[in-house]
Amino acid sequence: YNVALGALANFSYVKGKNKLSFKNLFNQSFEDSYIDRSGYINQNTDIRFNSSELNEKSLLSSQLEGEHQLGSKNWKFDWNLNYALTTRDQPDLRSIIYSKVQGSNEPFSMGDDVTRRFFSDLTENNYGGGASLSIPFQVLEKKSNLKVGVMKQMRDRDFNSRTFLYGPAGSEFNAGKLILPKEVIFNSENIGTDGFVLDEITNNPDSYEGTTDLNAGYLMLDNNLAEKFRLVWGVRVEDYTQSIKSLNNSGVRTNFEKSFFDVLPSFNLTYALTPKSNFRLSGSRTVSRPELRELAPFVFINQEENVQIAGNPNLVRSQNTNADIRFETYPSAGEAFTFSLFYKNFDKPIEQITDGSATPDNLKFNYNNADRAYSYGFEIDLRKKLSFISDVPLLNNTTAFANFTYIKSQVESSLAGFQKRALQGLSPYLINAGLQYTSATGVSFNALYNRIGDRIAKVGNPNIPNMYERGRDVFDLQLSKRVLKNQGEFKLSVSDIFNQSVVSYFNYGPNDKVYNRQDDVVYYGYKGGTNFTLGFSYNINLKSNK
Repeated sequence: YNVALGALANFSYVKGKNKLSFKNLFNQSFEDSYIDRSGYINQNTDIRFNSSELNEKSLLSSQLEGEHQLGSKNWKFDWNLNYALTTRDQPDLRSIIYSKVQGSNEPFSMGDDVTRRFFSDLTENNYGGGASLSIPFQVLEKKSNLKVGVMKQMRDRDFNSRTFLYGPAGSEFNAGKLILPKEVIFNSENIGTDGFVLDEITNNPDSYEGTTDLNAGYLMLDNNLAEKFRLVWGVRVEDYTQSIKSLNNSGVRTNFEKSFFDVLPSFNLTYALTPKSNFRLSGSRTVSRPELRELAPFVFINQEENVQIAGNPNLVRSQNTNADIRFETYPSAGEAFTFSLFYKNFDKPIEQITDGSATPDNLKFNYNNADRAYSYGFEIDLRKKLSFISDVPLLNNTTAFANFTYIKSQVESSLAGFQKRALQGLSPYLINAGLQYTSATGVSFNALYNRIGDRIAKVGNPNIPNMYERGRDVFDLQLSKRVLKNQGEFKLSVSDIFNQSVVSYFNYGPNDKVYNRQDDVVYYGYKGGTNFTLGFSYNINLKSNK
């Protein structure tokens, strides 16, 4: 189960051409999950696995912002200071595994390789600020705007973990205790000379410190070149440093630090075909940076997937080139149709891959920079009011929307046997569709359907094929009603109504695009269940009418 608490408090002060805002957000969640897994290994060993896990997470975010109109020429100066504190506490993750020879009459016996307790805590501070100046001007009697800005964002993370393993106490161990049920096997009477002991197996890299430091400046011009042409273009310069500090297995302190300097231009050219239709051409240069978790040498055990995941401190950022051609039309208020073609080129994209030492019985994954990759495709987006069917209040207040995206991708990698394939984590297609109803009485209704195509979840190695995540249909509903003079709102949400299985499988078949029950091997599958959420929110408005 999951219990969440949230609070939001925003304050604004306006005087003349100046506005100050103080925005605050707090979220606290408590999640208690239990896993009961059964299956077999190598078709000769039956297993039963159980784990219980507590997670406490919190987020505190505050922003102080200022907006100022300068002089009589409509110059605008904006600034902000921000701070966020994120914590995660895993006070006691417990796991236990039993096994026996498949088909035998012998009882299940506890295995001491996975039966353990794990403790961890994470604290992360994010703080920074920025400022921008906007200057309107005219070129050939056409309105234009110049915007310049700077920003700095810093992050520091402190992560600590400890792992303890249950095992026989010594030579006097009573082997009969290995078949005791999980509810009593570690009771106090089974701990000691003829029972079990708890040994710490924490490794030096299981704790780390991570920092990032981003300094950036940008210049942007918004030019109306002619009656129907508008060009928004500019450049952003970023200086970024990432650092991971830890102890290696020999106890020597290590510091993996890398710095990157990037010049990131962009442009967006719009041609107004009609007052309601546009043609857009855009291009940009962007970067994708590794997360601290992906950099840390710490080995994390994912209980749901029963795999080990390690970071890679040698990761570098991915440099991306993006191009997009788009046609868009807006027939009436709240309605739209867009069609776009896109292309992306990735230099050193980050992927999750299968470790070279992994086996089908002991899966290990880490992160790696592929050499290069590209993707291209098209996207269609439609938003239409249903009033064209009949002029009745229900249909007048209902909007249908749909989106379809087709993506073709290919990676060029130095990994043996997997040089050319789809990009890990990228689906070949995306489908979203739904209905949205809003009435003047404060009643709202949303129905949303989405589906993704089968995609590579983990890149394989020469001994293990790619692991795929099978696509599934997801359907969500949400009903809300505003009350108390629209200051309060009741909201009922039902998510994943179809509750289709989440399936990951090894692609052994000749077709790597579609799941084949005869050839492909399911690694794990589960149903996450349909979630029901009932909530109430109330907006406290302290604004004075004086």
